[in-house]
Amino acid sequence: MRDPYSARGGAVLPWLVSLLVAGFVVQFLFSRIDSTSSIVRNLALSPMSLRQGQVWSLLTYALLHGGLLHLL
Repeated sequence: MRDPYSARGGAVLPWLVSLLVAGFVVQFLFSRIDSTSSIVRNLALSPMSLRQGQVWSLLTYALLHGGLLHLL
């Protein structure tokens, strides 16, 4: 029986968790450098961002986290 959580023989879940943790680390580092959180403004999903043509926010909002407990 084929494993539904794998793609091309490799597990998808470890890659997904790694991507989420990396997104959190990048967001955390940028929030320390830029107090206005421009990375959150540019990657968060909102009606205004979609009206401005920021279609990537449909995917990138999932990488943003409110804090370490939210990541867990």
